[in-house]
Amino acid sequence: MVWPTPVDQLNFHGAGFQIIEIQKNIRLRNNSDYKIFPISRINAAAALILRGRLCASAGGKPRLFCCRYQVGGSAMSISLSQVAVPTFVQLLNSLTNLLDKAATHATAKQIDPAVLVNYRLAPDMFPLAQQIQIATNQAKGAIARLAGVEVPSYADTETTFDELKARIARTLDFVNAFTDDQIDGTEEREIVLKREDKELRLTGQNYLLHLVFPHFYFHVATTYAILRHAGVDLGKRDFLGQIPGVTL
Repeated sequence: MVWPTPVDQLNFHGAGFQIIEIQKNIRLRNNSDYKIFPISRINAAAALILRGRLCASAGGKPRLFCCRYQVGGSAMSISLSQVAVPTFVQLLNSLTNLLDKAATHATAKQIDPAVLVNYRLAPDMFPLAQQIQIATNQAKGAIARLAGVEVPSYADTETTFDELKARIARTLDFVNAFTDDQIDGTEEREIVLKREDKELRLTGQNYLLHLVFPHFYFHVATTYAILRHAGVDLGKRDFLGQIPGVTL
């Protein structure tokens, strides 16, 4: 990672801590005490200012309890709506593009489209249609649960490219229907998922970042892999789709 400013230009406010190491973490030292915490997304075009406050622990020893990164004078923060909605929109649109290319390939090679819709990478893996069904289920389920509304139910009966594309479009409409205020502030909301005779309980943030996203990416990537393995002319840019604000 390239840091935006030299070490001696990084300012820490609080109790005489000095920065002694920058790698994947910043390490702060005050006499024999030190604190370590990770550095995340840094705007390389702006100066990094690390701010913290200290309070006394039970033993009277100072401890860092609040830190944040500032760029250009404003705190760097990102909300669940900024994380969730653009991610789902980008890759759901990518899925539509993948299906368009698959349809073109099937026509050019005189392949029955049903062959590709039912194609799978291994005998015990789900076929392409089910990969897309699960990916869309993850997207609509996440937005609904974070917003505190009922998850829409789909029939899972798609058997053609057009039907799968219609499912994706329906999911995009649902994802885009919510305001930021309906999703933001739900980081600590308890999400309860029923799994047969068990219940899985997660905070909204952990649910999105550590359960939904891995599932969603897996099934989108597997859709890409199925079509690529079947001979469809695809590349990584087709998987990435349109990155917001970026021209590839």
